[in-house]
Amino acid sequence: MTDYQKENDKILAEYKSEAAKNHEEFIADGLMFCGKVVDKGGYWERIRGNESELYDKMSPKILLLTKDFPDDGGTEDIRIENFRINGKVEPETSGRRFHQNVMAHVWGLTHYMPDKGRCPKWSDEDFPWSWDDAREFYETNPIVRINMKKVPGKSSIDDKTLIGYMYNEKYRPILIKQIKLFNPDIIVCYSGAIFDFVINPANGIIKDVNKTSGWAYYSPIHKKIIINSYHPSYFGIKEETFYTDMMNSYENILREHQGLANAWFHNKKDKI
Repeated sequence: MTDYQKENDKILAEYKSEAAKNHEEFIADGLMFCGKVVDKGGYWERIRGNESELYDKMSPKILLLTKDFPDDGGTEDIRIENFRINGKVEPETSGRRFHQNVMAHVWGLTHYMPDKGRCPKWSDEDFPWSWDDAREFYETNPIVRINMKKVPGKSSIDDKTLIGYMYNEKYRPILIKQIKLFNPDIIVCYSGAIFDFVINPANGIIKDVNKTSGWAYYSPIHKKIIINSYHPSYFGIKEETFYTDMMNSYENILREHQGLANAWFHNKKDKI
């Protein structure tokens, strides 16, 4: 079994070293911690657990590619991230748009039902789910989240700046190595610029996907699905539409590749 955290820590050390040479701060990321979620002085944090073992068995393996982390976020490692409201004695699910979109997307992508040929609907009477369900799943399952710019930023970042970091001669090979380490089944690109980076043949991540239109793309060589998505904080689309449009495109690919759907979801037929 691969010790994903150990190998990822080595990769992060490389990025941190390069950032230090540029007198830049650094925020760690990768395979989210799957230990307990503990209250540390009013702040909920995840602690390390057996996430490498869990990730080895995860089906499908999910990688979320985001832009960067705001410098006022108060963390040095997003692997502690959870979607609870701080300052609450009992767990209470966050209502922030970024959090809710990510929770919903992870829930939908991992709960496809081969016998029905669909994911859970936003409001699903046959297979109901709640925000608490989605949060608990996110907190206890080995999801990978990588920031394509590991230097903290502001509340937003323009594509020119993001691309500058992704294609920086020092940072670029480290990012590629980190993505390849986790070898995910589904890559969610929360930016068109990130999607372009992933499918760029020169980067050697995905070699057989051409950018056309839509949300989800399939790589027959790698047997992976790549999703070209809006940023989770984007306000130009309703959360329900954001979820539904992504799932519809994803479902179309899985219906076309039933063997892939059965391989990923053989233990999840007709139930949540």
